[in-house]
Amino acid sequence: MGGIKFFDLFRSLDKKELSAFGKYLRTTHANKKIAQEVFGHLRKAHPVHGSRKPWDDDQLATRVFRSGQTEKIRKQLHNTYHDLYLYLRGYLILQKVNDDSLESEWLWLSILHRRNEKGYAKASKRFFSKIYAETKLDTIDYLRDIAARYFDYKDSKESDVAKLADLSNSLDAFYQVCRNKVDCELLNRQLQEGHKMGLNTEPPKSGLPLLSDNYRKIKGLFATADDRLYQQLKDILYKQTVFISTAELKTIWTYLKNYCAMRIREGEKKFFRQAFELDVFASGHDFFLKKGETMSTSNLLNVISTAAVVKEFEWGRSFLKKHIRHIEEDIRYESKLVVSAILFFKEGNFLEALGELEKFRDYRSKDEGIEIVRRAYALMTMYELGEDEVAQLMFLNSFRSFLDRSSSPRQKAVRATKKFLQILKYLICRNKKKDRLTKEIEAAKPCVYKNWLRMKLADYTPVQ
Repeated sequence: MGGIKFFDLFRSLDKKELSAFGKYLRTTHANKKIAQEVFGHLRKAHPVHGSRKPWDDDQLATRVFRSGQTEKIRKQLHNTYHDLYLYLRGYLILQKVNDDSLESEWLWLSILHRRNEKGYAKASKRFFSKIYAETKLDTIDYLRDIAARYFDYKDSKESDVAKLADLSNSLDAFYQVCRNKVDCELLNRQLQEGHKMGLNTEPPKSGLPLLSDNYRKIKGLFATADDRLYQQLKDILYKQTVFISTAELKTIWTYLKNYCAMRIREGEKKFFRQAFELDVFASGHDFFLKKGETMSTSNLLNVISTAAVVKEFEWGRSFLKKHIRHIEEDIRYESKLVVSAILFFKEGNFLEALGELEKFRDYRSKDEGIEIVRRAYALMTMYELGEDEVAQLMFLNSFRSFLDRSSSPRQKAVRATKKFLQILKYLICRNKKKDRLTKEIEAAKPCVYKNWLRMKLADYTPVQ
C-alpha cells in the first residue's frame, strides 16, 4: 500500500520538485542510504525525463541490493517505498507550511493563539490588515477575505456590528463571483456540446467585484452571442493581467476560445483570426504548458492549424520550434513531422507535405490523435495531387478500418473523422449530385475539415 501511495505522489512532482526533494532527502534523512539510492534510480525513470516505462521491483532489487528479488528483499523494498512516502509527504507538508498560502498563514496563527496571546494579537492584526488591503486576483482571495473577517469578528472583545457588516459584504462579494463563475462554466459546457444556452443574463448590478463583473459579461456573451461583448472581454484579457490571477486569466481565455470555435462552426470565418490572436496571447503567458513543463499534442495541432488558416506560417513555424521540446519525447519526432506537413499543406506545397508524411508511412504513431491527423492529411494531399482514384480509395478504406478499431477516448473526434471520410469518398468517386452533396456537407455534424470539403466542392463535377 505504501508503494502505491508513494508512486501516486512521486508521479505528480515536476523537475524542480524532484531536485528539491532529493536534496531534502540527503540532508534531513542523511542516514537513510537505501531510501536515497532507491529514489536516485526512480528519479531517472520519472516521466519528466521523458520515460514512460517505470522501474519494476526486479530492476531495483538488482541495482540496490545487488541480488534477485527474494521474499526478504521484496519486503525490504516495499518498506523503503513506505518510508519514501512518509518522507515525501513530510517534505510537501513542510513546503506548504513555509509558503504564503492561506493554510500556512492560518496554521501559524492557530499556533500563536494557543501559545502566545500577545504575539497572536499583533500577528492577526497585521494579517487581517494585509488581506483587507490586497487586490482580489482570484476566487480564493474572496474566500480568504471571508475567513479573515469571520475570525476578526469572533476575536473582537465585544459584539462589533461594523465587523459583522463587513463579513456580510464579503460573503455577498464571494457569492456574486462564484455564482457568475459557475453559470459561465455551465454555459461553456453547453456551448461545447452544442446545446442551447439555458441561462438568462440578469441586469447589471452596481458595485460588482471585478471578477464577478467579468464573468457576468461572459454569461452575456454566451447567452446573446453579441460580438461587442466579445471585444470588451478581449480588451479585459489584455488589460487586466495585473489585476487578476493567471488561473482566472486562463479561464476567461478558454471561454473566449470556445466562443470563437462556436462562431467558426456557424461559418463566421473572421473568427479564425480572433482565435489566432488569442493563441498568440496564450503563448506569451505559457497557457499551453501543463505545470510549466509539457504540452499536449492536441494543443500543438490546434494552434498550428489555426495559424495556418490565417496564413501566419512563419509564426506557426516559430511556435513549433519553441514548443516542440515540450511534447513528450517518444512522440516528439512524429508530432513535428505532422505539424510541418500541415503548414506545407496549407501553403499549397502538397509535395513537401506528402514528403513529411511519408517519412513514417509504415509507422504507426503511439498517439492515436496524431495518427488520425496524419492519415487525414495524407488522404487530402493525395486528393490535391490527383493521385490514382483506386489508391485513394484503398487508403480511405484502410483509414476507415483503423477508426473502427479505435479505442481513443475522443470518440466525438473519431465520429467526425468518419463523416469526413464518407463525404470525401463521394468527392473521389464523383457519384453524387452536387446539390445533394452540398446539403450533406452543410448538415454533417460533427465533421472535421469542413471548410476544405466546401472548397473542393466548388470544382466538383459528378460523373454523368
